[in-house]
Amino acid sequence: MSPARMDRMEAAVRIVIDLTEAFRRRNIDAIRACLSDDCRIEPFGPERGIREAPGEKAVPAAPVIEGKASAEELCRGLFGRYPDLSLDVEEIFGTGFRCVLRWKCGWNGAALADTAVTGTAITDNTGADVFVRGAGIFKIKNGLVCEALLFRM
Repeated sequence: MSPARMDRMEAAVRIVIDLTEAFRRRNIDAIRACLSDDCRIEPFGPERGIREAPGEKAVPAAPVIEGKASAEELCRGLFGRYPDLSLDVEEIFGTGFRCVLRWKCGWNGAALADTAVTGTAITDNTGADVFVRGAGIFKIKNGLVCEALLFRM
């Protein structure tokens, strides 16, 4: 494999690592610097039609975030509501303009009561630490993240 091709393959991983590090530091400017102006983010949440329990109404999917300003608003809201939110990279790999990230996100269970971002409350209501694992599929264009599809496992 040529060095130029290897550099392109590594570039996708590098920008996603930069994005996750900026998120971990809660650095909005650095997050914005990793995203294209027309970025599209599909946050994790239940799929349309999934029911929380027998007899309950279907839960709508989490809203799609479009544009850098909307991504900034999402991050500011998360950081404001969940000051102890953590993000750990468990595995990452990329090829060309795609990157796959397996992550673990944690917070204090008493803090999460908002269902607008995740679609469901994920808490044990005891105040104990809670975490979810997930994965993200990222598309890179011109050295920036232009698409992020996030999934909860």
